[in-house]
Amino acid sequence: MLKIKLSEISFISKTEEQQLLVDFNNRNVKYPRDKTIVDLFQEQAAKAPDRIAVTTGKDMLSYGELNRQSNQVASFLKKQGAGREQIVALLADRSPEMIVSILGVLKAGAAYLPIDPDYPEERISYMLEDSGAGSLIVQHPEDVPARYSGRVISLWEREWEKEDSSDLEGEACPDDLAYII
Repeated sequence: MLKIKLSEISFISKTEEQQLLVDFNNRNVKYPRDKTIVDLFQEQAAKAPDRIAVTTGKDMLSYGELNRQSNQVASFLKKQGAGREQIVALLADRSPEMIVSILGVLKAGAAYLPIDPDYPEERISYMLEDSGAGSLIVQHPEDVPARYSGRVISLWEREWEKEDSSDLEGEACPDDLAYII
């Protein structure tokens, strides 16, 4: 009978072990440090405007459509006073509208605070107050917190659809805050 400890048995080859432990975890990825996520996204949208960027169930958005809609949200937010060094809270389900809103906030130069609509109202109120969020994007009318005194932007009214969908001049810098959790 062969006696061997389980810890001494290898279930993968040395090549697979190298891939899993070293190659796939290589954190030395080069990326342009002088560009923001918005810059990189807009470059991708220009390269492949018809490719699918977001899919949830039956809903799909191409890079071009996501770019246009997020530009409209950004223009609307800027008119509402959002910009650099400001927090915009986002109280929305995981959906294409949430992605459009996140990109819109970033394009306006602000940072976003994601809030799960399933959180208790006290937690949501605390997060809004603690963050100093001056604006709140809300997906459903019943989710608007009773005690919130900042600007409420309702996704169901789609007010931003009247805005220009052209790319905005970059508001944020690579070192600016993008989000808070």
